[in-house]
Amino acid sequence: MSAHPIEAAETLPPRSDGRRVLFDVMVAGTAVPCAISQHALRDLVTGGKRMNPGDILHCFALARAQIEALARRKIAGRRSAPQGVLYIWPEDAEDEVPAAS
Repeated sequence: MSAHPIEAAETLPPRSDGRRVLFDVMVAGTAVPCAISQHALRDLVTGGKRMNPGDILHCFALARAQIEALARRKIAGRRSAPQGVLYIWPEDAEDEVPAAS
């Protein structure tokens, strides 16, 4: 996958490598590659409680709108477009309310 924003036709579904979920978020008609760490996802979805590794994509789906909004806010707060993958870490999600499960 390119280290630069990609066209919408090239977006991929969310996918996990076991430590994070990789996904694309649309910003001004361009897909920006993003990733959320398993710990940040756990904080958002379960309030910090453990989750089964096999549930990571299900947990992502539960909070997808919230995660994408968080990614857009993080992108908007930058001086320039992200180069490479935009990461969402636990500290980025500290003020977020856990998603309803």
